[in-house]
Amino acid sequence: MDGRRERKTRSHEKIVQAASKMLRAHGVSGISVDKVMEGAGLTRGGFYAHFQNKDELVATALDRAFADQRKMLLDAAEPKTGKAFLEAVVSCYLSRTHLEHPNQGCPLPPLAAEVARSGPITRAVFQRNIDQLLDLFQKRTGLARDALLSILATCVGAMTMARAVGDRALADEILRDVREEILGEYSKRARTRA
Repeated sequence: MDGRRERKTRSHEKIVQAASKMLRAHGVSGISVDKVMEGAGLTRGGFYAHFQNKDELVATALDRAFADQRKMLLDAAEPKTGKAFLEAVVSCYLSRTHLEHPNQGCPLPPLAAEVARSGPITRAVFQRNIDQLLDLFQKRTGLARDALLSILATCVGAMTMARAVGDRALADEILRDVREEILGEYSKRARTRA
């Protein structure tokens, strides 16, 4: 790869990474091309060499946010399967670390409501990534898609609530109780299947 192309690739990566973190921290309406480029350490003028518009940037950054989330969850659960995989993923997701670092975590809690009001391209990226997440979990746990949708929605709701309350003790209680409920329900389903 020549030097110019290599610099463009590095710049592109910086822009996507900055946008992905800002998107999770501030939402779609909370980011601008100027802020993203500043966060990437680049000038605004270079933006259009990488993206046609903010919508394209948002779709790409959303893809990156989901990829980061899958990596975070897989790193927490490798090489586990079944109940051990689910326990590791749920414990990682419903953790204080995830609670306190939304710009590095799952894009679902901070972005779902805003994406619902977005255009079809952003919603399609969102849906495709949810499908990929569910497929991955289905392969690793053996659970049916409906059970996984319920678990995912419960985790997202719990994280959203925990981030919204001002009381740290209540936030911890929400995360702990939901984590215990999910894992207890999984154990019941596993016994029923056996």
